[in-house]
Amino acid sequence: MTSDMLPRYMIIALDIAKRIYEGELTEGQKISGRTTLAAEYNVSPETIRKSVKLLRDMKIVEIMPKSGIFIKSREHASSFMGTYKEKGSISEVKTDLKNLLKQKSDIENRIQKDIEYLIENTTRIKKINELNFNKIIVEPGSGIIGKALRELSFWQSTGATVAGVSRGGDIHISLGPDFVIEEGDLLLYIGGEETVEKVKGIIKKGELDS
Repeated sequence: MTSDMLPRYMIIALDIAKRIYEGELTEGQKISGRTTLAAEYNVSPETIRKSVKLLRDMKIVEIMPKSGIFIKSREHASSFMGTYKEKGSISEVKTDLKNLLKQKSDIENRIQKDIEYLIENTTRIKKINELNFNKIIVEPGSGIIGKALRELSFWQSTGATVAGVSRGGDIHISLGPDFVIEEGDLLLYIGGEETVEKVKGIIKKGELDS
């Protein structure tokens, strides 16, 4: 807990307790009156009244009628400061815990989104595997290695549609025109029997025989 989070009268009470603990003000010593303290701390007399009352309640000072305010106990001043520090530490722990709980919530939300993404894509891949696709491997030396789908004009050349590519155990779907074919790719395509030889031709040479 930082000092700017405390009421002004509490800050003043702690400062006076600190001065007592450090020996600036000693037991039995009379301290300035409320008006003087108000001017010293640049606050209203009412704020000083609250500060002094708190110090009296903590048995740090004693108010003698018609005589003034006297320092009563350095030990109680030390205890008061220690209590404040403990409260400050607890407040800091609570703040840290609140931040950690928020981080935990954010992480759980991200995990949930990732799980939903995996479920959605696993379902899509399963559906793809259940379809009866034609398949062909891009062998070493194939003329389409390193080419993007847009360069192949696959459908225009063969009448078949590339639905996906299996590569390294992963299935790539929703291929864009800039998807580049690599050696060892397993092309999954949709087309009738009349497209099979045309696909083989374009896979081998990178273009159809004229």
